[in-house]
Amino acid sequence: MLKKVKNITSFTLLELMIVVIVLTILGTISIPLYRYAVRNSLIREAHSIMSLIIQAEKIYRLEEGSYITCSSTSDCNNKLHLEISSNNWDFRVLSSPSWQVRAIYIGAGSDVPNQTRNF
Repeated sequence: MLKKVKNITSFTLLELMIVVIVLTILGTISIPLYRYAVRNSLIREAHSIMSLIIQAEKIYRLEEGSYITCSSTSDCNNKLHLEISSNNWDFRVLSSPSWQVRAIYIGAGSDVPNQTRNF
């Protein structure tokens, strides 16, 4: 008696190549969009924290009569009584040429520009 051989079906090489091409096209489109979204969210984070520092500076000026400079995020936290915790940015308050808050990017990657806001 002869044994029956099962009919095994599988994908053809052409079908597998089409899947690889489609995945490559999707990756080519989605990776730059993802990086752009991450970059913009980091910049928005810096702007919101800089607004907080500017408001704290204005309150400090009302209480003490002048603005105060900060050389780092921890220095701003101590002098302005804030609790800023950012792993991506280091914040400084400078007095020349005009009063400004500067956010220096310290996170991974280098395509995020430093941010500056005058007040």
